[in-house]
Amino acid sequence: METETHALQNNTDRAPRASLRRTLLAGLMLVSSTATLAVITTTAGCAANLCERKNTFFERRCAGTELTYSPDPLCEPNLENCNEGQLRAFEGYVQCLEAANVCSMEIVSQCAAQHAPGVNLQCAPRG
Repeated sequence: METETHALQNNTDRAPRASLRRTLLAGLMLVSSTATLAVITTTAGCAANLCERKNTFFERRCAGTELTYSPDPLCEPNLENCNEGQLRAFEGYVQCLEAANVCSMEIVSQCAAQHAPGVNLQCAPRG
């Protein structure tokens, strides 16, 4: 009788553990899927976001200064051809402009010097 009780107790102990393992596995799969989706979404919107941020900086900060700026209509399509390193350089340039929060030839030149590969970025189509 004691052996039966012990066996029954072991079986009931395993059920919650198995359920816990399934719950943990499902949670890990959800986290992994969410992280993958976030990377895909971020990468897909990266070019548009960077071009928009650059345009916004120049439109808001440079109006009425010695600098004139016209948005580049090919910015987004061009960035779609860039590799990760080129995108990081362009992002560094945009972040530098935003951090300065002031538009002047000196600031634009400093950011361009710090992030030279990211200025006027022209990425050839991959193929």
